[in-house]
Amino acid sequence: MNKSVVLVIGMLASGIVQANDWTGNINGFIGHKSLDSDWGKFDSQGEFGIISDFGHQSWPFLIAIDVFVSASGDSKEKKNNGDLHVDGATSEFMIGIRRYFDLNYAISPYVGGGITSGYAYREIKQSDGTYKDENDDGYGPWVGAGVVWRPWKHFNVGFDARYSDFEVELFGKDQNAGGLHMGLNAGFHW
Repeated sequence: MNKSVVLVIGMLASGIVQANDWTGNINGFIGHKSLDSDWGKFDSQGEFGIISDFGHQSWPFLIAIDVFVSASGDSKEKKNNGDLHVDGATSEFMIGIRRYFDLNYAISPYVGGGITSGYAYREIKQSDGTYKDENDDGYGPWVGAGVVWRPWKHFNVGFDARYSDFEVELFGKDQNAGGLHMGLNAGFHW
């Protein structure tokens, strides 16, 4: 019985030691997305998301998995047949790699890149209640950089900037639904 307990404790302890060789981050993001001018009044959108990465401490980079959602809307335009309310939104799921440069301080700059899977949506609603909407998705590259400050062992706060590029077709017009993402992030480090 005692040998079994010692064996189980030993196995659990070895698992904890192995788990300690892993590192990662999960941060909330709030910021701004600037799309190309072909989005008209919607080329500037508020954005929120999650920036996360994980990997073994011996790896030269971490695996990055990020999600972003941006939107702008309720723009009123006068047309011959009444007011129009227009909404536009995008979302992106990004995977790739991220490399941190630890400067032996609490501040770590990073760079990263990978592939984004993006979605774009636009809705036009007239004052009489009729509306039309369209959505599309696409794929493309992303590249980014930022800096995190760790004032405590398990807490991150920082700045992130990245550019993504993917094409969609909305209402018969090709548009780039990627863009420049910039904002602040804060979260957990292990």
